[in-house]
Amino acid sequence: MKGSLVDVNISSEGLRASLAGKFSTDIVDPAVVANPGQFLEMPPTPELPLPAGVPQDGAVLVNADSINMMFASLTLSGHLKSECSTSNDPNTGQPRTLGSLLPADCNSISPGNDAAAALVRGLCFGFKTTPDCETLKGPGFFTTPVEQGTCHGMEGDNCDSIATGMSGIVMPDDCNTITIGGGDSTDPSRATDIARGRCFAIKGTNCETLSAGTDVDTAIMQGACHGQKADVCTGIAVSVNPNQEIGTCGAVENIACGTLTFAQTFQCNLSKVENNIIEALLRVAEGLDRSHYQLVRSVRVVRRGKAFTILAQTRPGSNLELWAARGRLKFLGKLIGLPVSLEGESASSASGRRHAGSRARRGKGVLRMVPRTGRAENRSGPVTAPSARAGR
Repeated sequence: MKGSLVDVNISSEGLRASLAGKFSTDIVDPAVVANPGQFLEMPPTPELPLPAGVPQDGAVLVNADSINMMFASLTLSGHLKSECSTSNDPNTGQPRTLGSLLPADCNSISPGNDAAAALVRGLCFGFKTTPDCETLKGPGFFTTPVEQGTCHGMEGDNCDSIATGMSGIVMPDDCNTITIGGGDSTDPSRATDIARGRCFAIKGTNCETLSAGTDVDTAIMQGACHGQKADVCTGIAVSVNPNQEIGTCGAVENIACGTLTFAQTFQCNLSKVENNIIEALLRVAEGLDRSHYQLVRSVRVVRRGKAFTILAQTRPGSNLELWAARGRLKFLGKLIGLPVSLEGESASSASGRRHAGSRARRGKGVLRMVPRTGRAENRSGPVTAPSARAGR
């Protein structure tokens, strides 16, 4: 034990001397596993007069850092030991486990935002190993993969074998809320028809009961539904627009379009491009939530000459999201035949451009995909793969 005088203060209240104390040991027990110890708190030296309850004639006060150093020294020398004993759960009488400390309903955990909730709930369900991870539904459409993936990881599943993409996401309650590209409620985009049809199939809806804005929309939606269910495309019941329905079925089912009739092959190839664009958009969306901290608030797409630019509004510290999403743009660019880039913009800069009368419009066509769970903002500039996120 050692104490070094730091300062002395003499006043009408009395005399106060401050010392910097240090505890250390000359003997180390080889059976004790070394650990980093407690963080230093650096508490300030108390001022006179002394607090109520402390003897006023004189007192020696030892701060928490000195006490922690004393305990650490005693532990390292082998003079301070304790034994672990089993703690039983009073409700079951069985030894406590990590799973028994979790709430009975994992969905009752609400840490504050959708991404954190999906992560923590996935951990909880993974510990409990029930229900099936693929049945979990996150707080939002794009947080469901986070919750399912975390659950699979906790259960030690092979990550390369779990369902991903459209087939790996629990669909929203109302499939008609999915919107991809331009169009409106009476004439949705073909990509929207395909996405909604696949959604209804995953939910077990009878494909032949689906309807959309026009007869062609209905045929495409029903065909996508049959394809998602892996039905025999040439054997499905069709009334009007059989080429669109059977062709789209083949595209979603990923069969060789050349095995169909000429007209069905044309629709199959067309729908296959749109179906692949949906999968490519989901890849980019997953990249924009790479850290699962929900840093991206919204995205919009603008066309600049012969190229598309995705403008993302993000919160600070989104370098990992930008890097991950940019690495998934090449496939999307190949599908549409034009280069696609990603830029970050802050909320203030985006607002400034709007007030300045910017003519940039929200993107139209198959690239526009705006999550209904939030909006976004970001910083621009080149991004390299970050090794770690400060403060996380």
